[in-house]
Amino acid sequence: MIAQRIVELRKRRGMSQGQLAKVLSISASTEGMYEQGRRTPSIDTLITMSQIFGVSLDYLITGTEFSNSGSAAKWEQIAYDCPCRTCYWKNEVVKNCK
Repeated sequence: MIAQRIVELRKRRGMSQGQLAKVLSISASTEGMYEQGRRTPSIDTLITMSQIFGVSLDYLITGTEFSNSGSAAKWEQIAYDCPCRTCYWKNEVVKNCK
């Protein structure tokens, strides 16, 4: 959960909620709501947090680093097999109409 990671990363950095709120240019109550899971930070706030804490957005959002462990191959096969022939464009999976 994002809320738990924010708390953990903030504490690891030695910051108070008020200090983090100030750096993020938000109110302390908003930052508190992020940590309680009552509000979700915007993508811009998440990007700033990832920079402050020195972690990837993947870690901040999911708790794990990005891994492309075969999932791309699965989507590529789906796109190649697609009867509409529009799921694949310039070697990238664009959609999956199945």
